Amino acid sequence: MENKLNNVGPLKKVSLVFTAGTRPESYDLIATPQPLEFIAGIGTEGLTQLECALDGKQSGDKGMIEVDSKNMAEIFGHIIPCTDFLPIHSRHFYFQYVITGISDASPREVVKSMAAATGGGCSDGCDCGCGSH
Repeated sequence: MENKLNNVGPLKKVSLVFTAGTRPESYDLIATPQPLEFIAGIGTEGLTQLECALDGKQSGDKGMIEVDSKNMAEIFGHIIPCTDFLPIHSRHFYFQYVITGISDASPREVVKSMAAATGGGCSDGCDCGCGSH
């Protein structure tokens, strides 16, 4: 029987590393694994495509999402709200990930993440294209 306590799900803190490439299994856009941590299921617009892809997975699981830059908000939403965090200048790419940890988020972490998610994540004048100018 599978232990659901260690699976990605709502209000779990998810840690992963990601790379990106112009083809599946290529790393020509981001070769060095980059860390990313977030609380799953706190977005004001519902679950992102990334959260849906991760749902139920465990630490050590790997995956890939095909990304068209015009769909970045639906794919990453509050998880990567600012394109400066994901400096990819390709219209189409593959986001590869490895889950490195899953834990319960403390109430303080949940509130802090929810506040950041509703605040847009960028500062005034960031010039990233997020609209917070």
